[in-house]
Amino acid sequence: MIMDTDGLAQKLDQELDEFVNSLEKTPYTGGWTEENWEEDIEQHPFFMSKPVDPSTELPAAIEGLRQLKWDEDMTPEERVQNYREEGNEFFARKKYRDAVTAYTDGLRQKCPDKATNATLYSNRAAAHFRLGNYRSSLKDCVAARKMQSEHMKAILKGAECLIALEMPQEAIQWCETGLWIDGKHPKLLELRKTAEKRRSELQRENRVKEQRKRKEQQDEDLIRDALKLRNIQVPDEIVRLPTGDHLHLDSNGVLLWPVVLLYPESGQSDLLQAVVETESLKTQIDHVLAEPPPWDEHKRYRPDRVNVFYEDDEDVPLDPTRSIKELFAGKKVLGGVVKVLVVPKK
Repeated sequence: MIMDTDGLAQKLDQELDEFVNSLEKTPYTGGWTEENWEEDIEQHPFFMSKPVDPSTELPAAIEGLRQLKWDEDMTPEERVQNYREEGNEFFARKKYRDAVTAYTDGLRQKCPDKATNATLYSNRAAAHFRLGNYRSSLKDCVAARKMQSEHMKAILKGAECLIALEMPQEAIQWCETGLWIDGKHPKLLELRKTAEKRRSELQRENRVKEQRKRKEQQDEDLIRDALKLRNIQVPDEIVRLPTGDHLHLDSNGVLLWPVVLLYPESGQSDLLQAVVETESLKTQIDHVLAEPPPWDEHKRYRPDRVNVFYEDDEDVPLDPTRSIKELFAGKKVLGGVVKVLVVPKK
């Protein structure tokens, strides 16, 4: 009997088509959309543009790849050991970020052995320290000591972190804890000496700062007394400009004012750093505008062709022949900085 292979093939094709057509038609909803494709592709290990934050949950695709590295029949302890060894290899190759990730994976296994977890925390602290993440490193040292209070490696690294964070007194306390365990530990003795030296330096720096602060307060009190005598008000704090200039007294008790000349029509300004209170504004303006400024293309700003006004009252012209002491008697000077508008005459 000869089999009709062509007919059989046609029959099978027809049955397959009927089966496919009978399947329920449901739209696929798991794909990327215009709104989420950038976010979703960033979760894919082949397309990630930045390293994974070890403190957050790993994307499913990366977690799946990582789990493929280890035999599914491994015990949690064996997995932890493998992650620790992997972290140590990364650390030895100075790949500290990868080391942090490996130690973090080990901690995620939630091994019940406290000594193992203390080692993982301590190792991760060392990797964080190499990355300059001193606070994260210190946090891991604290966690390691919660697992094992006398974990020497964690104590040493914690003391180093505290020194790096400018906390020498706390570093000394950590060193003392370690020396209580091993009174002759050379590294701890060296760290304590470093911390004590830095503590002395910070104490000296703080004393200098306090002295400077007291001197500045005394100077400001003298300035306030001088302003009161001249009936000039500086109601707010005396401002120190970015250039370091500020209202101050000279050795003869004369006020020296920072003066800002504003040219509103040109969007320019000039800073006069220390104008003697008895000098007139005209003297200063004559000096500044003796030569036309480079931005004054039309030569409009000449000493005899400008008017001067208070910054906060453009309707009140100033008499530039009078001194600052005379002009601002009975008025407020915000921040102790004199600001006047210089406008070309019409």
